[in-house]
Amino acid sequence: MKKFYLLLAAAMLIAMPSCKKDPANNGKKEEAEKVSRIFEDFENGGILRWTPVEGAAFKLVANPKKAGINTSETVGQYTTATHEWDYIWSSRFGDEIDPETNQPKWKKDQYVPIDFNEGWIIKIDCLAPAAGIPVYCKLEIDGGNGKEIKDVKTTKANEWEVLEFDYEPLALESGKYCDFVICVDAGGKTAGTVVYLDNFRQVKGE
Repeated sequence: MKKFYLLLAAAMLIAMPSCKKDPANNGKKEEAEKVSRIFEDFENGGILRWTPVEGAAFKLVANPKKAGINTSETVGQYTTATHEWDYIWSSRFGDEIDPETNQPKWKKDQYVPIDFNEGWIIKIDCLAPAAGIPVYCKLEIDGGNGKEIKDVKTTKANEWEVLEFDYEPLALESGKYCDFVICVDAGGKTAGTVVYLDNFRQVKGE
């Protein structure tokens, strides 16, 4: 009889759900993002063409910290310049040159304007050397006009985090905004700050 009760107790322990906390999220279950669209993930050469401006440097590199929220292989590396408004700009133009215009061909089939009916929030994974670094995200239309969000800053040092840019208060019109402008350490003049970016995506709010 004693053996029976021991076996019963062992079976109950096995069947009980685990209460062990996940160290990555302190035991909290993370809500799955409602991702509507991936704009850029930098894998296989990337989706967009990125151009650094005002002395900034940008290139695709191996993920320097494959841990936490981002274990992807390739990310974008942004290095700041002394210009307070250095930035990188994405475009729908690929590396292939149009022989008639001698200009890069428009990748229209790969990149269409943003439909805000699919969500107002743009999220970007970011790995920065310190908290408190301002990161501007501007959405542009043809001709260079655009709208930017200026109040987002990094909150972690040497750890991947998600930066969230909510465009709903700006009431942007769908079907016009095509390109990204990203300014790291906006307003600062410190050169050589290296920040990694990845997984530009459109997300529906809760």
